[in-house]
Order: sequence, then C-alpha cells, then structure tokens
Amino acid sequence: MRFSLRKKNTIACFTLFILTLFSWGLVGNIQAQLYRYTDEKGTIHFTDNPPNPKYEPINEISQFWASKESNKYHYPSCQWAQKIKPSNLIKFNSPAEALRAGHIPCRVCNPPTSSEPPINRSRAVHPRQPEPTHTSQIYCTRVIDGDTIVVKIEGKQEKVRLIGVDTPETKHPKKPVERFGKEAYLFTKEMVEGKEVRLEFDQQRRDRYGRLLAYVYLMDGTFLNAEIIKQGYGFAYTRYPFKYLEKFRAHEREARENKRGMWRE
Repeated sequence: MRFSLRKKNTIACFTLFILTLFSWGLVGNIQAQLYRYTDEKGTIHFTDNPPNPKYEPINEISQFWASKESNKYHYPSCQWAQKIKPSNLIKFNSPAEALRAGHIPCRVCNPPTSSEPPINRSRAVHPRQPEPTHTSQIYCTRVIDGDTIVVKIEGKQEKVRLIGVDTPETKHPKKPVERFGKEAYLFTKEMVEGKEVRLEFDQQRRDRYGRLLAYVYLMDGTFLNAEIIKQGYGFAYTRYPFKYLEKFRAHEREARENKRGMWRE
C-alpha cells in the first residue's frame, strides 16, 4: 500500500513536470501575427502592424536575426536576413533582447520593438513612422568623383558614397584616371554641387572608410544614383545587395542598348 502511494505520487510529479515543460513551450511560441506585402518593385515588406489591406497574413517563427556586421535586426524571412552569412548570424528570441544588444529595427521588414501582443485589428491602425534622419537642410558642397560627394549636415562636412553606382576612377591613390572618369565627375558635379539634397539610407549607414552610404535625391525628385547609370556615366555596383539592385541593373542595360555616355563607342 505504501509502495503504491509512493508510485502514484511519483507519477503525479512527473506528469506535472511534463505539463509545465509543455506549457512553457506553448508560451515561448506565442507571437504576433506577421503580415507580408510585395510592392510593384518586387520588394517584400513584413510587419506585425499592417498599414493597409494589401498585407497578407503569413506564418512565421518567433525569432529575430541580426548580423555581426550590421546594427539592424530582422524577421528571419526578411530579404536582408536571408543574406546574412551563417558565421555572422545572431539570433534573438525577442525585440527587447535585440535592442539591449544595441540593434535597431530593420526598415524593410519593420520588426516590432516590444513583445506586447498585437493590437485589435478590428480597429483603425496607423502605419509605423519611419526612423528619423536629419531635420536640417543638407547641401552638396563638393564633388570628389562621379560616385562620391561631400555634403554639409548640421554644420559638419560628410563624405557620401553613392549606393549601388560605380563610376570610372579619377582620384584613386593606386590607380590612374580611368577612361570616362573625368566625364562622370563633371556630370555629377553639374547635377548636384552647390544644391540642396535629401539622403536616404539602406541597411549599412557607413563603409569601412567612415563615409556615409546613401541614395541622394535632388529637391526636384531626381534620383542622382539612378541618373548617373541611366545616362551612361556609371555602372550598377552589384557586389553587395541593396534596395534598388535590379532597377539599377535595368538602367545600365538600357544605357548600353541606347549607347549613352561611356557606351557610345
């Protein structure tokens, strides 16, 4: 009788232990519903707070990924997360964990910044506000070469390397002036020097030389990075992924076919 009672108690304790583990597993897997939307450019956007009905609900694992080489954290299905090398991959179980490690949300997939449950979607929702950049006016003070300029931001001079475009060299310390380099330099100089500009950033804010990496827009809406390629003064620089990669490739192909700029000969 005493043995039977002890056996029953052991079974009860073991059952309670199993149920506790199971409940923890369930709690660990609870997450906000994830939504996905593919825009007209083919860019995939992820969010847990869809700003419009175009976003479709999908299933997603409850983890966030980051790279040792970047300060952004992503949903695992984000296009940028998929490009992280396994040796550089960092995984977080919550947004708070990622934030404590010094990471900020990716602006492409827009992961949450807290682990709070999603809001009631039967009510009106509002789009997530973009990460603030510079509020003061920005002017291009000098053009270094076809793909590098200097801007004045809040009284400070900053070198800016244009994302996704590569022009023939004119100022490289170890290379001679390349064919069509001077023409590319003069084109960029005429387009932007002395003018007010707007900067847009991608995943990485600076390169290893400390230069800002940016898309540069004139105040009339002209997209400088794209215009250089469109007019045949530069190549689409596809060594690293960026938001407009396929678009820039198409611009270069069109410039070649229409023999613009350096493609005339």
